[in-house]
Amino acid sequence: MNKVASIDLNADLGEMPDAINRDISILSLVSSANIACGGHAGDAESMRTMIRYAKENNVRIGAHPSYPDKLNFGRKSINIKPKDLTHSLNQQITMLMHIAAEESAIISYVKPHGTLYNEAMDDAALSALLIDVIKHIDPSLAIMGMAQSELEKAAMRSDLNFIAEAFIDRRYNGNARLQSRSIEGAIISDYPIQSQQALALACGNAISVDGEELYIKAHSLCIHGDSESALDDIAKLRKMLLQNGIMITASHA
Repeated sequence: MNKVASIDLNADLGEMPDAINRDISILSLVSSANIACGGHAGDAESMRTMIRYAKENNVRIGAHPSYPDKLNFGRKSINIKPKDLTHSLNQQITMLMHIAAEESAIISYVKPHGTLYNEAMDDAALSALLIDVIKHIDPSLAIMGMAQSELEKAAMRSDLNFIAEAFIDRRYNGNARLQSRSIEGAIISDYPIQSQQALALACGNAISVDGEELYIKAHSLCIHGDSESALDDIAKLRKMLLQNGIMITASHA
């Protein structure tokens, strides 16, 4: 493994009203927070709460927009016209930015959620739409996504900062894409395995579901915040990374 000095640790937050206290605690452990902004979850109240505590903990804030589909938590493909998706994404991101401005906080990047994230990885048109939305809102915003993807290519063509992300709690296929959540075992819930993967990914490595060694560029590591063990897992992961000499800090693409 190639030793790294630091890594960003991010979590998707503000997605579950009954887990707001857990999310607040998670904000004391991560360096970046992807805040749900109404497409799949979240409302003005949850956005404001997450922004306030992120600011209090000096956590970098990102918008976490989705296909407008709360019923399926943004985890299913939907039939939506490009102009309607553009309108929804613009509405989601600008709502979070307006609340952030009221709280004297800054939104630094955008990370698509769920199926929107996955489909943009290999869909050039969808990636271009996302980039256009962001550039229209604020071209200084970065975008977070998988390395070696159509989204990264679109960001580079548009001179938009790109934050390469990898997932601590998800299995990878041989093509360095996430295994579908519909497949048993695709989500890594056991901390010892999460720990091994986190350390490997921080150094640019991973093992596919077929045992193939992968190189995965990552400026930021994500662990999802919507499980009951999320707080405990993130606390242990943070401690493990620090013990291995890897500082936790927001990355700069």
